Amino acid sequence: MNDKKLKISAVIGILFGIFIIWAVVSSYLYTLRKENFKIRVNNTLSAYGSQIDHVYVEGLYVGVYVDADRWYRTDKSSQDSWQKEVCTLIRMDAITSEVMKHGGITIAFFTERGGDDVGLYYVEE
Repeated sequence: MNDKKLKISAVIGILFGIFIIWAVVSSYLYTLRKENFKIRVNNTLSAYGSQIDHVYVEGLYVGVYVDADRWYRTDKSSQDSWQKEVCTLIRMDAITSEVMKHGGITIAFFTERGGDDVGLYYVEE
């Protein structure tokens, strides 16, 4: 091999190595951001106590399971404003965790028994 081909191969190899390192680090950081988002959402929504049965967070999806008895006794306007308030809090957690850079957040509301779908929102930055 001549010296020129060897230099070109070395440069290509170095660039490929840098790309692989960048890809691995980016993936790891995104995983950390998703875990941070999951913890933040659970901590934020824990303030609602028994109104929320449990929260399911997976990547850019959040499932909020509400207390069905309380939900169906509440008037529609209060339900809508409460859902928007929760969406705003989740959006703030997503921005703080920096997962919003990778797309919007889907937020679904369900009752805890029967899994009735009571609301679906898509939140963007």
